[in-house]
Amino acid sequence: MENVYFLNGQNMQDQFGIIPAKAPSSNIALEGAWDMPARIGKTHHIWHDDNSLEPYLRADEIFFGGRDLSFHFFVKAADRRTAVLKLYKMYDFINSFTGPAPFSSINFGSYDVVVNNEIKIDYIGSGMCKGVLTMREPVVNMNGGIPPADGDGASSIDKISLSTLGWEVVSMTDQYGRPAAKSTEVTAYGYEGAKVAKVGHRTINLELVTQKNGYTFDFLPTIKTLMALLAAPYARTLAHNGITREVFAKDGFKVTMLYKNGEQYTAKVMIPLTEIRVLETWNLLTDNQGNTLTVGVIPLTEILKMN
Repeated sequence: MENVYFLNGQNMQDQFGIIPAKAPSSNIALEGAWDMPARIGKTHHIWHDDNSLEPYLRADEIFFGGRDLSFHFFVKAADRRTAVLKLYKMYDFINSFTGPAPFSSINFGSYDVVVNNEIKIDYIGSGMCKGVLTMREPVVNMNGGIPPADGDGASSIDKISLSTLGWEVVSMTDQYGRPAAKSTEVTAYGYEGAKVAKVGHRTINLELVTQKNGYTFDFLPTIKTLMALLAAPYARTLAHNGITREVFAKDGFKVTMLYKNGEQYTAKVMIPLTEIRVLETWNLLTDNQGNTLTVGVIPLTEILKMN
């Protein structure tokens, strides 16, 4: 029963001959169930006469979309015709849904999903098919406990060290270059028009890795805490390699290379972070020992700017 999946209460193996396969770069069948969704609506404004962007980071300006879950599977049958009949039985079952339906497993809990995407199937031979069932989870629970700040550390978000959050840095790329200029229109006849434009914003890709013993009380809370922290209002303060930046995570994140070995879970996460600015000492209010003054996890400088 540990490796059995259910759709709207039905055992997919018993009802449709579904056997879990493996997602790419993983040893489990499910992917996407741990991704942080991207924000929806307007996340920032670009001023074409300035080398910056204006992020929308108040609580009443932040809204999130859903995420895709992909279930990789085999169908095993005596012959091609029997395999097709099993698949069509599953399609008829899905077509009967009138709203979101629970997709669940013993290991990974339950998700309320809708099935609107094409179900892609490849016939392998000898009655065996391979397919991907892509489902949309329109409302994602991103609630998680955020630990208190414990100092800058070598790498931290809002002065919470990444090790405290359960992660280690694999890489941080695209942090040193100059972004491309903002798009501009130039009208010219008989020659190439050119115009000096203000620079665009920088997107930094932060890759982290975690290894946890146990799913419900260790791995899943580690994911949820990172989601809750990045989804919180106002800018995040990212410190790494001696450089501190203000960033926000408008594009969510994606969990990759998830492997389960007994009760041990290992995974990577890729977070595209939109940079607002690099913080220098004059950007932050500090006490006489050089510690940044905060209200909760938000730098006091940011609180004052809101008033």
